[in-house]
Amino acid sequence: GIVHAAMVIDDGLIRDMNTAQIRRVLAPKILGALYLDELTRGMALDFFLFYSSATTLFGNPGQGNYVAANAALEALARARRAEGLPATCVLWGAIDDVGFLARNQKIKDALQGRMGGSALSSGLALDTLENIILADQSGIGVLEFEWRSLARFLPSASSPKFSDIGRGLTESDGDDEGGVDLQRLLRELPEDELLKTVIDMLKVEIGEILRFTPDKIDSNRSLPEMGL
Repeated sequence: GIVHAAMVIDDGLIRDMNTAQIRRVLAPKILGALYLDELTRGMALDFFLFYSSATTLFGNPGQGNYVAANAALEALARARRAEGLPATCVLWGAIDDVGFLARNQKIKDALQGRMGGSALSSGLALDTLENIILADQSGIGVLEFEWRSLARFLPSASSPKFSDIGRGLTESDGDDEGGVDLQRLLRELPEDELLKTVIDMLKVEIGEILRFTPDKIDSNRSLPEMGL
């Protein structure tokens, strides 16, 4: 069988992306998959595995090209299955100990800060993959996430598409014991210390949205300058 797991990451806000930046990300996934599909049509494959991303389930600001590339893989997998050809597309979440995120800790931390939950171990991911292949399924998302964390940064969180996930949750359900009591800070902190504390909090929030670490955010730059 075939495992198509190629990818290139070249993130940026979609309004700032140029043609070359889009092609760099689409080519390895889409062209690679199309070539493999064409060249193996005459082979009796047991499996044809596409590695997609859970970002196609929710979207991911700054990764419009990457999300589009993965969506194309999922479409090709559906087309192959409709023709009776083997195709299994898995929508991976963050993997902890191998691969791109394992080599880029800051990106992994920012992604997990946005999604909540934990990154998957490669052992658990491979065990799940085996079950998906044996069950002849496709289009399955394999990830851990905490809905309230994700919904804070997901513009479509309130849409009917995700109503089942959020059903039954109330605002109080998401209260975090480690949360910041802003009213208490306003009452108790001196002005200078309060200003620094709020700036640090904003850096964390903005960093999670833009996928930057807080130390890379200049508090003297406006939000539009940072692309937000």
